[in-house]
Amino acid sequence: MDGLPVFGGSAGDALQFRSTAVLHNGRFHGDAAVLILIETDLEFVGLGFDHFLPTEHRMVVTDAIPEERLVLELNGAPAAAEYSRLIGCPVDLLSPEVFAEHPVLVRNDGLYHVRAIKGVAGDGALAFLSAIDDGLLLTLGRGQEILRTLDAELDLVDARQREPDFILGFDCFLRKLEIGQKRLTDAASDILRARRVLGFNTYGEQHCGVHVNQTFVGVAFFDPIPQALT
Repeated sequence: MDGLPVFGGSAGDALQFRSTAVLHNGRFHGDAAVLILIETDLEFVGLGFDHFLPTEHRMVVTDAIPEERLVLELNGAPAAAEYSRLIGCPVDLLSPEVFAEHPVLVRNDGLYHVRAIKGVAGDGALAFLSAIDDGLLLTLGRGQEILRTLDAELDLVDARQREPDFILGFDCFLRKLEIGQKRLTDAASDILRARRVLGFNTYGEQHCGVHVNQTFVGVAFFDPIPQALT
């Protein structure tokens, strides 16, 4: 796959986290993935963005079970309690909506990517939706206005200043939760419709080989450039 840009997202089951399936040839399959290889004469460009900026609050994973994506301690304290202290929310009020509003970020090659929290596990641990490890440095994120970011990032043109014919998008379910919580669903739908976006809400996104959370990932397709007649 070297040299091929890869975009997509993971299937989910509406935050039940019990079982997932993908649809192929009219049948649902568990423990599977669907990979589509596309060859096209359309012009295209990949995109990936979120709406968070790093804050001054840092956390070090001081105890974790990486294979279970569990963080037991942050900064030497029980993980859920330390996270709650930093965001100013009691542990018993933590929820998917709170995690969506206050994500943690990991820096990679100068860019920050979201590592989304799934929920509070036993003994005050935090369960994550993506890879985690001992010694990992996390940064608390601060949200920007989600609709303004969405509209600005989807405002694409090609080299000839043409808008996309359509955008295939994979938008994180946690972004949908935030949009719904703020009663912005209709406005977000208007933006997606105006920008010719079609696609899915996903539970973890793939952007050029990197697994990210709480991110919009997609591919914008433009009409092909006419070839000169010879």
